[in-house]
Amino acid sequence: MHNFSNPFVVFAADMSTAESSIYFIANHFKVIDGRVQNATVYGRYCDSWQMCDDGKFRISYRKLLYDFQGDDWNKAIEAAKNNADLSHKPSVARHENLGTRDKADYDYAHIDFKTATPLAAAAQA
Repeated sequence: MHNFSNPFVVFAADMSTAESSIYFIANHFKVIDGRVQNATVYGRYCDSWQMCDDGKFRISYRKLLYDFQGDDWNKAIEAAKNNADLSHKPSVARHENLGTRDKADYDYAHIDFKTATPLAAAAQA
């Protein structure tokens, strides 16, 4: 189960593109150490959006940042490495996918918070 909160969207002045960031909590119920456990992960989806010919926005690029991975999630990743059916899946715990909560964090470069335009003002432009 995934829960989302605190969406932040910035539209370009011409309304043809947008950048967004939204928090998530993902609960993954897995068999770990012989019993079902909740391997919870917290993070953010950082998306770039493009207006398409049909007038709808679609995600053109997504960066997934993990702000917290519990020990149970890390055990599940290790177990997947040893499972032939899951061995093709990359480890999500790569350095470039970890949120840092400082100026080095991907979100700081992804969205220019200094020039962000509120949606109501962008829609009137």
